Amino acid sequence: QHSCTAVVDGVGGGRMAEEPAEDFLEERRKLQDEDKQLASFAGLRSDATGETLFVGGFPLEWDDALQVRRIKIPQDATLEQVLALGLDTLKEELSKLAMKCGGTSEERAARMWETRGVEDVR
Repeated sequence: QHSCTAVVDGVGGGRMAEEPAEDFLEERRKLQDEDKQLASFAGLRSDATGETLFVGGFPLEWDDALQVRRIKIPQDATLEQVLALGLDTLKEELSKLAMKCGGTSEERAARMWETRGVEDVR
């Protein structure tokens, strides 16, 4: 049986704790399953490779400049498609871009739509 060793800080300083590798792997599998369930609940879907997530038909991609995962609106997206993301999603995405995130759904969608096709919005 393999084991992993971790340092756990306690009241009397650090101590060593051993955790069997099987327990660690089982916990990791549980967390991955929970992530998949949460993604499904939130309306996220993956492409065939499982590497790209989509929200409302738009790719959710890592933005190196902002160090966040954000929805990237393609150049050919319509305002109606962006509006379909919904009030809360638009607010979250606009705040990631440090843009004004208040207002009506239509106002938020218009601001988000202005970012379409732009790679670096800073």
